[in-house]
Amino acid sequence: MTSRRSFLAGACCMIPTWPALAASHPASFICATSDEDETSLDGTTTETPADSQIPRVSGTVTRFPRVGATLDPQSLWTELDGATPQSGVITLAICFLNGTRAQRDLVRRVAPEWTRGPLGKRVSFRFDAPRKGSHVRVLFRGGKGNVSEVGRKSLSVPESRHTMNLDDIDRRGILHEFGHVLGLRHEHQNPGSGIVWNKPVVIAALKARGWSKAKVEDNIFKRFSKDCACLGDPTADPKSVMLYPFPREWTLNGFSSHLNQNISPRDRSCLVREYRA
Repeated sequence: MTSRRSFLAGACCMIPTWPALAASHPASFICATSDEDETSLDGTTTETPADSQIPRVSGTVTRFPRVGATLDPQSLWTELDGATPQSGVITLAICFLNGTRAQRDLVRRVAPEWTRGPLGKRVSFRFDAPRKGSHVRVLFRGGKGNVSEVGRKSLSVPESRHTMNLDDIDRRGILHEFGHVLGLRHEHQNPGSGIVWNKPVVIAALKARGWSKAKVEDNIFKRFSKDCACLGDPTADPKSVMLYPFPREWTLNGFSSHLNQNISPRDRSCLVREYRA
């Protein structure tokens, strides 16, 4: 749907368990970018690493920097894109292509969490829009994972096709995918993330899930350019709802992350700045 270079990362999620985490965590999931028919990483853990976490690695102390959000500036919506141009508000029309009443109601209830506060002065969601003229077309289809186009990249998708699929229909998954709708990228690829990967371990773990080395490089190790860092807050956010969980064994500097359930304050402040709310 989008080129590799421009993806914000949607997620194509299947539900396995990470071997290193299976004993203490019930489930994990692997997500794919929307421009591939394959997968990029997602998973579950139970808590968020503190900004002040100081792990010891090989007898040394590694301090992680206080860490903003990651977004694609080319994918930010403009006022003229919305359903109410010239109004000062970017109104995104959300079309449900299928789904039960309960599924639709959950999306209607959860997605607007993004527009609470100042961002709501600049961006709003209009649900139950017709397919024609819609910006986001949501398909509920099991077995295909969660996946979303990034921001206004969805304008390049024919109206005959969906721009988002929801498989795991829960609050966190909906928040994550609508973060992509607004232009946010996966946080582990932030140019200021500071993660030092244990590459052989990661490659071996994902090879067992059918990933090639090139795919791991592109979806895990690759970092985006500095223009993808948020205005005024260029470092990564360990509490972002856009961050994947990673076991400590996958890194060399003691970094680990967890499945964040909520929009972080820095997720919000990034979008407020970028949309000039």
